[in-house]
Amino acid sequence: MIRIANPPARATLIYDGECGFCTRWVERIGEHAGEVDTQPYQSASGQYPEIPRAAFSEAVHWLEPSGESYRGAAAVFRFASHAGTSGRLALRAYEILPGFALGS
Repeated sequence: MIRIANPPARATLIYDGECGFCTRWVERIGEHAGEVDTQPYQSASGQYPEIPRAAFSEAVHWLEPSGESYRGAAAVFRFASHAGTSGRLALRAYEILPGFALGS
C-alpha cells in the first residue's frame, strides 16, 4: 500500500478510461456506489505523484480520504463494497477467507 500525501476528499476509484470493459463496470457499479468518485487515470494520475503512471495503467486504484491506497482486486472489492450488501460481503470474504484473494 502506498500512502497518498494529498488524498482525495472522498473515496475515489481510478481506472483506465480507454478500456471499454473497465468503463462499463465502473459505470455499472458506480450507479449504486453512493458517496464515491471515479476518475480515469489518464486525467487523474498527475494528482497523485506517489503512484507511478505505469502503475495506474496496470491496475485500478482505490484511494481513501485517509491517504491509504489499494490496487487491483483490493481496489475493486472496496469500490464494490460501497454499492450494496453483496459488495460488502465480497470485500469481507476477500479480507478474511484464506485463499479467496488468491483467485483474484
